[in-house]
Amino acid sequence: MVADDDLHRTPDTAAQRTELVGGNGLLANKVLLIAGVGPNIGTSAAMIAAREGAQVALLARSEGRLEQVADLIRKNGGDACALPCDLSKADAVERAVAAALERFGRIDAVFYNAFHNDLKQRDLDIEEGLWDASMNLNIRAAMSIARLTIPGMLERSSGAFVFTSSNAAIVAEEWHPLYGISKAGLSALTRYVASRYGRRGIRANAIYPFVVPGDAGLGIAALSCLKRSATADEVGEVVAFLCSDRSAVITGQDIHVDCGMMIHANWPSAQDSDEGSEALISAREALHH
Repeated sequence: MVADDDLHRTPDTAAQRTELVGGNGLLANKVLLIAGVGPNIGTSAAMIAAREGAQVALLARSEGRLEQVADLIRKNGGDACALPCDLSKADAVERAVAAALERFGRIDAVFYNAFHNDLKQRDLDIEEGLWDASMNLNIRAAMSIARLTIPGMLERSSGAFVFTSSNAAIVAEEWHPLYGISKAGLSALTRYVASRYGRRGIRANAIYPFVVPGDAGLGIAALSCLKRSATADEVGEVVAFLCSDRSAVITGQDIHVDCGMMIHANWPSAQDSDEGSEALISAREALHH
């Protein structure tokens, strides 16, 4: 089972991501809330956003990790606050967003990166508890954060959301159906926010990253057009761009950050061979989306 703070590894180090651009950065004078700050995509996005001048509010369950990331940002001249939060709990989400607003005065952009995935689930005989866990983290918390932050954005006629969806939302696989179902809902939320609030200055986009760590996924990454996997930092750069005014005309889009994987790959499945299916599941266990 993978949760919001169990994300994949990348070979680079945090120190490589923290040289501040400050007032000249893509996100200068903006406040970014990141929900789901694991050791890879979430951390990379936070470091890159701070480098680009954003003040960053960090939400996740792991207090130690949040404090580590926030401390590193501050040591490099940025501004960040750690807000430990169980994103599956509605009242905890409300308190965390309120604390971010109290700390920074506003929220200009949101990167929702938290997720729940049970990779062993292979059919629709889904326990109610598993259904609730997936829906609470994969879509309900994202909707709650949008609901709580959109009013302030409307007052300023400006705001941006980036939601981490998944290729499982659009490509049928033979396992973890609930993950795909809930991520499809998150993609629908993205389009709704973009459509409903676009005329009032708010944008929303979904990213579909495919990051394969280490040796386990090298064979799968080789199926992509670029014959490699994206890194967490490369995904973080895309997030920073989509949260910035440089992407002012991009909204309601499904953006694949996957080196061309989904337009090119022949996915192994249980119909091909049990061995191929199990190999992909093993690789997926190390992935964030």
